[in-house]
Amino acid sequence: MPAPGHPKPNGKPNGDTRHRPFLHSNPAYRHNRGLDQAYQLRDLTADEAITLAKTPANSLAERIARAKALQSLASVWSDASDRIRILKGKGLPKPVESKRKPKARAWLPPES
Repeated sequence: MPAPGHPKPNGKPNGDTRHRPFLHSNPAYRHNRGLDQAYQLRDLTADEAITLAKTPANSLAERIARAKALQSLASVWSDASDRIRILKGKGLPKPVESKRKPKARAWLPPES
C-alpha cells in the first residue's frame, strides 16, 4: 500500500479527502516531496483560515488578533500557491494587454 498522500494505482491520492487533481502525469514531478508539502501547507492554511473566520470575536482586541492571524494565514496560502506554481514549472500569468494602442511618435528630421 502506498504511503499517505502518494497516488494509488488508479491515480487518486491515498487517504486524502480533499479534491486535488492528479498532477503527476509528468515523470519529472513524480514523488516530488516539495510539491506535496506545498499542497498540504496550502490546504492546512485554508482550513485554519475558514475555521478561524467562523469563530466569534467578542471584544475589539479579539477582532484585531483574529484579523492579524487571518492576514498571516492568507500570506502563507499565497506563498504556498506560488511554490506550487513554480514547482509545476508554470510561469507568471501574462498581463492583460491595454485596449489603448500607443500613439506613434512623430520624429523630427535631423537638422542639417
